[in-house]
Amino acid sequence: MAKQTKLDRVLIFSQKVIRTQLMGLNPSALKGRFTGPRVLANSIPKAGTNMMERALTFIPGMRMAPFRTLLDWDECSSSTARRLKRLHNGQFINAHLPAHQDILDLVDNLGVKTLFLIRDPRDVVISNYKYVNEIDTTHYSHKFIASLPNDNARLTAVIIGKDGLIASVAELWQRFDGWLTDPNTLVIKFEDLIGNQGGGEQGDQLATIQAIASHLDIKLSPSEIEYIARNVYSTKASTFRKGIIGSWKDVFTNEHVELFKAQTDDLLIKLGYESSADWDVK
Repeated sequence: MAKQTKLDRVLIFSQKVIRTQLMGLNPSALKGRFTGPRVLANSIPKAGTNMMERALTFIPGMRMAPFRTLLDWDECSSSTARRLKRLHNGQFINAHLPAHQDILDLVDNLGVKTLFLIRDPRDVVISNYKYVNEIDTTHYSHKFIASLPNDNARLTAVIIGKDGLIASVAELWQRFDGWLTDPNTLVIKFEDLIGNQGGGEQGDQLATIQAIASHLDIKLSPSEIEYIARNVYSTKASTFRKGIIGSWKDVFTNEHVELFKAQTDDLLIKLGYESSADWDVK
């Protein structure tokens, strides 16, 4: 995918808003304006946000809110609070919001349904530096990432972090940790949602779509679930780069493995991606 300028990104978002708002005029979406849930589609950055967005867009009664992705690092800003309060029935909004208590409390008090998408942290760091270096030239860390001599150095940087620019793997996941245990949040794995087009299992994909619908109190027929599954995976998303499972095995060196382990302790075990700390690239 070609690199994107600020103007490119504005045009991409504008086109997405127009497209999704037109989809919101179909009969099922119109019904959702009266009875549908309000949804926070939250995720770890570079965990597959567009895929979750597509799944929600194809669920009857749902439509995307015409707001940019919510991004707050230290607290729930007045802008984020205002946009969450402005969510209407049958709308969802994308976000990368850490689990700060004020955000958790606000979402709970508003009665907003929350989905939290995660992905193997090793694939996340690869997607992160590739996206910043190769696609989003407007990203605040682009100049730093692009200045590094090679991809090995870029991967090292996103693992250990860079003060003021890039959160280390440990800090990133620590900030989002509260969503994993929040009783009002459904945690979704990228690997379960992607389906066989991205190296996953169709059974896991169908079960995950059903779980999303159940969490949102929406009933789907088997044919509706299968239709959504067929349309979740798309290479046309503006941030799409590769969209497969386990690409870290082809990129990590032994040095990256050791750096990652030093940063994350038992994170992979906690998330269910490894059964022990004795893992490597083989």
